Amino acid sequence: MPICFLDLALKKEIDAPTPYFASPGGTVPFKISIYNQFAIASDSIKIIDYLPSPASTVISPN
Repeated sequence: MPICFLDLALKKEIDAPTPYFASPGGTVPFKISIYNQFAIASDSIKIIDYLPSPASTVISPN
């Protein structure tokens, strides 16, 4: 199998007006964007975002 090099960039930002203040136990909306900076198409990319305890993930359909 040939070796393929990719150049991907990830940007994670709060998806709300700034400054944004969250109360303890509140929700903080994030937007994660991936940018392909190379000439070859990329697919099947898996992103893992680790959150500190006791934070948890609420999945949005968007």
